[in-house]
Amino acid sequence: LYRRAQQLDQWPGEDPQMLGSSIIAGAKATIELGRIAEYRWAFGIDDLIMAVGYAGPAVVGTLWYENMFVPDSKGMISVGGRVAGGHAYLVKGVSVKKETFRIHNSWGTSWGKGGDAYISFDDMDRLLREQGEACIPVKRVRSY
Repeated sequence: LYRRAQQLDQWPGEDPQMLGSSIIAGAKATIELGRIAEYRWAFGIDDLIMAVGYAGPAVVGTLWYENMFVPDSKGMISVGGRVAGGHAYLVKGVSVKKETFRIHNSWGTSWGKGGDAYISFDDMDRLLREQGEACIPVKRVRSY
């Protein structure tokens, strides 16, 4: 999936050392592999809350700040420090009551709480406003 996303993204080459690709290239590669049939974009915090709450997980690509590398003792990350780069991660849950999203990172189970952390609606709103993007697979294909 990652290799194909690199082939489809807007950057030349498929350098395995290049850490990253675009969210849209990942969505297109996922369609090619038959895992989803369709996707949509969330255009703000309200869209993301509704999408995750009603349709399931979303893939987001946002800036990643220094303070986000290490979640606190409760598993929360917060925007702060300098921009370290961009990062894609999964928004796998939402709590309207706590005003948080549950995210899953690709860095393994030693990060956060088993690979998961939480981020506030306010921080996610900021990240989305800073040219972040959120992609929601709306027609998922089950593979057995």
